[in-house]
Amino acid sequence: MQEYCTKEDIKNYLNFDIDNSYDVKISKWIKASSKAIDNIVNRSFGFSDVVEIKTYHGSGTDKMIVDDLVEVILVSLQYGDITDVELDQCTLYSPSGFPRGFKNITVSGKFGFDSEIPEDIIDVCAFMVAQKVIKAEKGGKIRSEKVGNYTIQYAEGEDIDSITETLNSYKKYVL
Repeated sequence: MQEYCTKEDIKNYLNFDIDNSYDVKISKWIKASSKAIDNIVNRSFGFSDVVEIKTYHGSGTDKMIVDDLVEVILVSLQYGDITDVELDQCTLYSPSGFPRGFKNITVSGKFGFDSEIPEDIIDVCAFMVAQKVIKAEKGGKIRSEKVGNYTIQYAEGEDIDSITETLNSYKKYVL
């Protein structure tokens, strides 16, 4: 599973250094937050250079919904290949069509959302982990803190609304 942020991203978000004694916890929090993001949006970001083979049910039309796919290597039927295929993120198009059937079409390719994790997804992951770091270090959410002439205060729900909006923009609806 791809991790969507690093300790450095979290430090940049918080704008303070994080004690190294939290490294193991932060690693677990990053993994958990990345998995939570995947579960919320029903997709994984980033991709592997490894070619995977997945089997799909033929739609009986000229388009077929597949998992997020960055590159198509080969689309095969039980009796031959489909060579006139175009890809648009998670939809394959072919003028010759995809015969209706049960697990009758095999797609070989590089699966994933994109070659790079979107910056706003990195920010969402960093925010999620940062909240855990704040709670661990300070014993709760920051409401207001003043150090010298520097004041930090978060309005209730302000960041959450932005996070929800970002995640909803990437949500993949499964029928």
